[in-house]
Amino acid sequence: MTKNAGPDSHLDLPLESARMARELTPRKGRKAAGDNATQSGEEKPKRRRRMTPEEKAAWRAERDKAQAAEESLVWADIRERGQAEGRKGQLKRQGMIHGHALYNRDELIPIILDRMANGEALANICREKQFPPPSTVLFWLAKEPLFAESYRHARESMADVLFDQCLAIADDAAGDVIQNAQTGETIVNHANIARAKLRIETRFRMAGKISSKYADKAAADGTPVTVNNVTINARDLDADQRDKLRNLLLVARANASGEG
Repeated sequence: MTKNAGPDSHLDLPLESARMARELTPRKGRKAAGDNATQSGEEKPKRRRRMTPEEKAAWRAERDKAQAAEESLVWADIRERGQAEGRKGQLKRQGMIHGHALYNRDELIPIILDRMANGEALANICREKQFPPPSTVLFWLAKEPLFAESYRHARESMADVLFDQCLAIADDAAGDVIQNAQTGETIVNHANIARAKLRIETRFRMAGKISSKYADKAAADGTPVTVNNVTINARDLDADQRDKLRNLLLVARANASGEG
């Protein structure tokens, strides 16, 4: 006799086939899943309770408060960094820092003034690592009247030193005459003389720019008068040139006597 096929018709199959049929049987809907969880001893997942409008408002207020506190900390850090960079830039403009080194003005200013008073240029001094750039020293001059006054006196002393150097260079005849190694003849070193002349002229002009006592004298009407001194080495002239020079000097002396 044949049984009607129904939901339990798989019970007529062998045990292994029945187990596989149960595993492959789909369970649809929340009810089937809940029943399965109940049969296995597991608890059903609890649904989260919806917040009331008052609870939502309180949660939003707490969230906004925490966010505002976080933003406040971030902006405070940004302001602090900006102020630190601003202070660093101000100190750098004032010449108090150079990279990571701090300039000790009380120590450096006397050294700068002393070296300038002995004829050394400010640019040469500031090339050394421990000294600030010239722009920084000039910034100190604008901010410190006492330093500016001492700087002016140092410049006056520099002019004196430059003028003394002109005399020393002019009196130094070393290298003006050299001996030819092949012929043994003594010749004039024109290159050395021209170089000495350039050094003298440069120092004299600088001294005149720094101090008025070494500047070109002015005429009665205020027009600057430049005096050109010409030095002639008789050893550089041949016999004919020396005769012409002698005649010119005699004519000039005669004219001067006639004017007198």
